[in-house]
Amino acid sequence: MARTLHSALLLLFPILLLSQNVEFQLYTTVDGLSDNAISRATQDKQGYIWVSCERGLNRFDGQHFLNLDNAGSAVFPKSKIARNFATKADKLYYWHDNQINVFNTATCQETSISIKEHVPHPELKSGTTSSRAPDGTIVTLLMNEELKLFYLARLNDDGIYKVDLLPGFKTLRRNFAIDAAGGIYYFADTNLMKCGYDGKIAAILTLDEDRITPILKMSQQNDLFIVYDGHVSVLRAGATTIVPHPVTRHLKSMNLMDVLETAEGNLWISAQDQHLYFYDAATDRLKDFKPQLEKIFQNNVTLQSIFQDKSGTIWVETKLGLLKVVPRQSLFHTFYTDKYDVCSFRGFTEDNSGAVYAGFYNNI
Repeated sequence: MARTLHSALLLLFPILLLSQNVEFQLYTTVDGLSDNAISRATQDKQGYIWVSCERGLNRFDGQHFLNLDNAGSAVFPKSKIARNFATKADKLYYWHDNQINVFNTATCQETSISIKEHVPHPELKSGTTSSRAPDGTIVTLLMNEELKLFYLARLNDDGIYKVDLLPGFKTLRRNFAIDAAGGIYYFADTNLMKCGYDGKIAAILTLDEDRITPILKMSQQNDLFIVYDGHVSVLRAGATTIVPHPVTRHLKSMNLMDVLETAEGNLWISAQDQHLYFYDAATDRLKDFKPQLEKIFQNNVTLQSIFQDKSGTIWVETKLGLLKVVPRQSLFHTFYTDKYDVCSFRGFTEDNSGAVYAGFYNNI
C-alpha cells in the first residue's frame, strides 16, 4: 500500500508543482551546517549527502549534519574546501593547490595526487570541474591561463595514468561534460568542442555569437544542455546540431545558473534574484517559485547548482544555505460516487494485499 501510494505521488509530482503544492526546506548553520555558503553537494554510494561549505565539509544522513572539522577529524582543512566534486564509489575527487585530492568518505582520510611528473608546465593557475567517465575513470580539466595551456587528465584507482594537451585556444571555459560514450564536451573560444579518450578533437560546433561563460550539463537521457545568458539550448544524443529548448521562450531571467533535466524530460532551472523554475515538458508550462522563495530568504540570493539525489529529491545550492524541494501532498482526498444519491459509509477495512473495502448501506 505504501509503495503504491509512493509511486502515485511520483507520477503526480509535476502536477503538484504546477499547482504550487510544493514546499522548500532550507538547511543552514542552525541545522548543523558549518557554513551557509554552499560550494558543492553530492551523494556517495552509501546514500550520504556531502556538502562542501566555505568553512568545512559536512555529511548529511537525512536528519543530521556531521561537520568533519568539528568531529575530531582535521583531515579536510578549511583551505581545501572543494568547489567541484567528482564521485566514485566512496571517494570524492577535487582539484586544489596544483594537485588532485582524493577524500575517502568511508575512512574520512584524504590523499593527494601530484601532477608535476605528468605535465611539462605544472604551475597551473587554476583547475576546473572534475567528472566521472562511463568507464569509471575521473576526468579533470586543467589549465594555465597565462601560457594558454590546457590539459585533460584521467585518473584510475592507481592515480594519474594519462594527460593530454588540448589544442591551443585563446580562451577555454571552466566547465565540461561527459556523455555516455565517453565523449568530452567543452567550450573553447566560441566553439563547442568534443574530444575522445585520446584527447583528439572529434567534432567542433560553433555558436551563433560569443556568449558569456556557458554552462554545460549532461542529462540522464544523454542530452547536452547549454545554458548561457537567458537561453537554454540542447544537443540531443546522436545529433550534430544545437537547437533552442522550448523552455527558452518562457524565461524572463537573463542570469541563469544551472539546469537539470529529470527522467520525465522536465526541467529545473536556477537563476539569480531568487528565481527557481520548473518546466513541465508535457504541458509546455513554466512555474517560477520566486514568490515562495522570497518568504524563505530574508535577503536576495542567487540559486546556483542543482543536484538530484538517488531518491529523486532536488537540492539547490545557495550562499544562504542548502535548499531542498519537497512535494506537498493534500492532507485529505475525497472520493465521490455518481451511482447513488447518498454515500453514507458504515465502515472500511484493508486486506493483506493492500486493497481497501468500504461499506455503505447494502453495498461494498
